[in-house]
Amino acid sequence: LDDLDEAISQYEELMKIQGRRAFPATPLQLADAYGRRGDLERGYGVLREFADANPDNAAAHLNLANYLIWAGRTDEARGELEVAESLQPGSGQAQLLRLNIDLIDESWSSATSRAEDLVTSASSPALKFQGVALQAVIELFQGQSREALDLTEQGTDIIPEGISFAAQMPLFAASIYYDLGDFDHALEYAQIAVEMIGSDKDATEALGLVALSQAAMGDEDAAEATIEQLMAMTEEMPQRRVRRGEQIFRGRHALAIGDYELASEELEKAVQMMPPRPSMEGNPHLRVWYSLGLAQFEDGEEEKAVEWFQRAVDSRPHIFDPVAYVRSFYYLGQIHEDLGDDEQARHFYQRFLDFWEDGDMDRDKVEEARDFLE
Repeated sequence: LDDLDEAISQYEELMKIQGRRAFPATPLQLADAYGRRGDLERGYGVLREFADANPDNAAAHLNLANYLIWAGRTDEARGELEVAESLQPGSGQAQLLRLNIDLIDESWSSATSRAEDLVTSASSPALKFQGVALQAVIELFQGQSREALDLTEQGTDIIPEGISFAAQMPLFAASIYYDLGDFDHALEYAQIAVEMIGSDKDATEALGLVALSQAAMGDEDAAEATIEQLMAMTEEMPQRRVRRGEQIFRGRHALAIGDYELASEELEKAVQMMPPRPSMEGNPHLRVWYSLGLAQFEDGEEEKAVEWFQRAVDSRPHIFDPVAYVRSFYYLGQIHEDLGDDEQARHFYQRFLDFWEDGDMDRDKVEEARDFLE
C-alpha cells in the first residue's frame, strides 16, 4: 500500500483484530507507515507496546531495534538487540542490525567483521546476500570501488541460481559502474539483471538503469525504446507509486543527458510526491535529494543546491546509498568555498576526505579538497 493514511487505517484494523497475538510484521508495517508520514513517536509507540506485550518474542524486539536504528536512536536499539539475542542466541538478524549500527557509527573494521561472519555462518541465502552486499557497501563508504565490484562478483557466485533476489548483485554492480561514469559496464550489468528477472514488474529498476545508461552514452534511440518497454511494464502497478517512480526517472533521465534545468524541474516535482521520510526498507529520498542538488549545482543554482545536499548528508538511514551520501559532502564543501564560507567549506571537505581520501574514487575531487584544507 502506498497511500499512508489508508495503510495506517488497514494495519490498525488488523492490530485490533489480532491484538497481542498479531504476526510481528503487522505492527512493524504500521510503525513504518507512521514513520514515513513523519510521526516517529507514534510508530515507536506501536512497536514498544507490542514488545512489552510479548516480552519473550525475539522478533518483536528485533523489529523494535530495527525501527530505532531507522529513527537514529542507536543506543536504545542496542538495548533491544541484547534482549532479542538473549531470547534467540546467534540470531543472524541481530547480527545484521548490529552491522547497520556499525555503518552508521563509521566503525568499518567491526562492520567488516560482522559482514564476513554473515557470509560464512548464516544459513539463510538472504542473510548471506546481505552480508556480501554490505561488504561492498563498506568498501564504497571508503571509496574502494574496485573492491566493491569484486565483491558483487563473489556475491553472484554465492547466491544459488533461481533465488528471487539473485539479480540484485549484477544490478548493484551496474549502479556502481553508473556512479563511476562507466556507462558501458553499467549497461552490461543492468541488462544481465533484466535477463535474470525476466519480464516481471520487478525488473523496472534494472530496466530504468538500462535506459539511463543508454541515455548517458548518447544513444537516445535505444533509451527511448527501453523507456517504452518500461512504461508498458508499469501499467498494472499501483498508480501512485508508478507516477512517483516515473517522475523520479524523468528527472534522472534529464540529468543523464545534461539538461540540468529540466532535471531540476522534474526532481522538484518528484520531491513533492514523496512521503516526509523514507521507508525502513530503503532510502530513495537520498538519491533524489542528491540528484536534485547536483542538477541545481550544474545549472549554476548553488545556493538552492545547498538544501538538497544538506538533506542528503542529514538523511537517515544513509547506508543504502554511500556514493550519493559521500559526494554530497564534497559538493557542500565546494559550494561553501564559492560562497566564501571557509569554515563550513573546511568542515564538509574534511568529512568528504574522512571517507574517500585513501580510496580510488573521485581522485580529482579528493585533490581539490586536500588543496583547500592545506
